[in-house]
Amino acid sequence: MPKFVKCKNCQHPIAVDTQSTLLVCDECGKKYKNPYYVAPEDVSVPAPVASVEPATSTEPVEPVTSVEPQVASTNYRPIERGKSEFQAGLMSLIGLKITNFFIMLFTLGFGTPIAICREYRWKCENEVIDGRKMVFDGKAGSLFGQWIKWAFFSIITLGIYAWTVPIKKMKWIAEHTHVEGEPITPEQNLSSFDGSFWSYLGERIICYFIITFTLGLCTPVAICRMYNWELEHKKVDGHRLVFNGKAGSLIGQWIKWMLLSLITLSIYSWWVPIKKQQWITSHTHFEA
Repeated sequence: MPKFVKCKNCQHPIAVDTQSTLLVCDECGKKYKNPYYVAPEDVSVPAPVASVEPATSTEPVEPVTSVEPQVASTNYRPIERGKSEFQAGLMSLIGLKITNFFIMLFTLGFGTPIAICREYRWKCENEVIDGRKMVFDGKAGSLFGQWIKWAFFSIITLGIYAWTVPIKKMKWIAEHTHVEGEPITPEQNLSSFDGSFWSYLGERIICYFIITFTLGLCTPVAICRMYNWELEHKKVDGHRLVFNGKAGSLIGQWIKWMLLSLITLSIYSWWVPIKKQQWITSHTHFEA
């Protein structure tokens, strides 16, 4: 396996060429002395490393033995902290829900993968994280095969397997979520979700008791816990996501939304899903 070292400036993997006295980072252009240089005339004895220009860094570089070759070929670049926002409006959400309802109705539920893909594509098209738009490239045809398999195993296990379907769906969705403009090929897909079923089940049980024993008053606590757990196990194109929203901040908004829904005879409740997603997205960032 080829040897790689990590650039001290941008953390980009650099492929080691034992016949060159210098290592150059393809990402930021920083140069280093090559500690693995071997003179052609005597491969058993390392030759002295040629001096470099004053602008060239001579600091040591850290060997990276676990980097797969395909990762080194990606143009991975760090994402700076910026504005996160959800840009969809109420009419857009209503149109999505109505269309998905009729898809489910007229296909007797067999169009569920189509509705799921439409929903997450809509979400990504309207979501901006740290100034970067998100992209969902999942296809209903690809999800349909998985959906049939999950339904089959759920039936033959009398519903037991169905408990694992939410995790499998999260994993499939995460693998098809990307940052717009990130040069990642399908063979180098770094989007992933590693949450386990038991961890997910534990969080759901905790959130259920939080909501039940507080008569719904602490729903914001459950929302923040669940979303924070999801992001802790999710990567998008190799970037870890973090959630810095606090339940105390959401509680004030939640009470206002509930009061407005009450005094408008539930009319305002149509806006609540949009308001909630806007608040969640505004507190979602890429890990520094």
